[in-house]
Amino acid sequence: MIKYHPLALELNQVIEKESPVLFSLLSDLGKRLFFPKGVITQSNEAKKYAKKYDATIGIATEHKDPMHIPLVREYFHGSFESKDLFPYAPSRGVTTLREFWKEKAYKENPTFKNKTSSLPIVTSGISHGLSIIGELFFDKEDPILIPNKYWGNYRFLWAAKLGACVVDFPMFTDDFKAFNFDSFEKTLNQFVGKKQALLFNFPNNPTGYSPTQAEAKRIRETLIKYADKGSRFVVICDDAYFGMVWEDSVLQESLFAYLADAHENILTLKVDGATKEGFMWGFRIGFITAAMKGMNSAVYECLETKIQGSIRSTISSCALPSQSIVLKSFQDPKFKEQLSTKKKILEERYLEVKKHAHDPRYKDLWNVYACQSGYFICLCLKNVEAETLRKHLLSKYGVGTVSSDTYDLRIAFSCLEKESIGDMISLTAQGVRDLM
Repeated sequence: MIKYHPLALELNQVIEKESPVLFSLLSDLGKRLFFPKGVITQSNEAKKYAKKYDATIGIATEHKDPMHIPLVREYFHGSFESKDLFPYAPSRGVTTLREFWKEKAYKENPTFKNKTSSLPIVTSGISHGLSIIGELFFDKEDPILIPNKYWGNYRFLWAAKLGACVVDFPMFTDDFKAFNFDSFEKTLNQFVGKKQALLFNFPNNPTGYSPTQAEAKRIRETLIKYADKGSRFVVICDDAYFGMVWEDSVLQESLFAYLADAHENILTLKVDGATKEGFMWGFRIGFITAAMKGMNSAVYECLETKIQGSIRSTISSCALPSQSIVLKSFQDPKFKEQLSTKKKILEERYLEVKKHAHDPRYKDLWNVYACQSGYFICLCLKNVEAETLRKHLLSKYGVGTVSSDTYDLRIAFSCLEKESIGDMISLTAQGVRDLM
């Protein structure tokens, strides 16, 4: 029998009383997680009450400022105070950044307005956020349903590491243009009345696909239908490429906004970050936000504490300089204008790659999956396997691509200059013809 730490037991009792469904979704590890009342808790208390001397936290200070090397301080050109750079960040992240990110979600997702959620918790990038979710909710052999065009790291994080079972289903209809609701429902039917996880990644990696607003509403309605039948869902919205949408015809918001209050049996988790949204890949700042119909602040607090416990037990906290830079830059009035300029460049590249990939000269070589957003376009090859083509393109033409499935070749137009896209697609076609 599992023996829970008293602090974990305290959190579990609140969750089980206020939200039995959420409690049933937690993994064994998720139920064991808590945040210890160790050095960090005692140091936080000292910040409030130790008016004379504070000898708690393991950093060095000098004249009531974090001790630091002046050379390192100079790299920031006086834009930040020492307290924004050198101390440890809170395990949940800088509070002002978390509050800003939640307000940002409300502004950018009108459907999310007036719905409740947790306060976002800062993670060390999106992969870290996904890993935490796995710890909290996935036991060995738990089913995780994922449309079959997906980023390979999901399988590594959840199947290889945790032993969960990835169940994929065809994402597209036979014409490569729309979300496949027939396959979606057939898969949901396999697990009626049970706990299951679902992963949606829009804009999608590797295809660049985003659903229409009508498709987003139908996804919500479908999940509600199965939740009414007793299915209990952990729905993960990987919003890594949020905001990178190049066509007005598709959803401009996160699917999270549609699912945040969908049903008492649907826990929705939004994983996003400054990584792609702010072109800050190496800063490693992501967020986890949770929402569930009927969940109150006490349960959100318990869930946040368990996430905090996971962070404390692995990396302790995320980098403070990265958090300070993300907050300062996103709040700067110039940021939005400069971001818009960079996104315009990506949009022009998208239009260029779309034009060339759909060129009638290549219709005997590949089909193109629906693509209206993100960084990628994906070709479904008709005559050769993707890995064979990838190696051939690399060795003969010096062209790098990614084979994401047996016949799927992913092209990241995000890292191609607009002027080179036509030639790159032409070389890809030549590579196919070589092998044919």
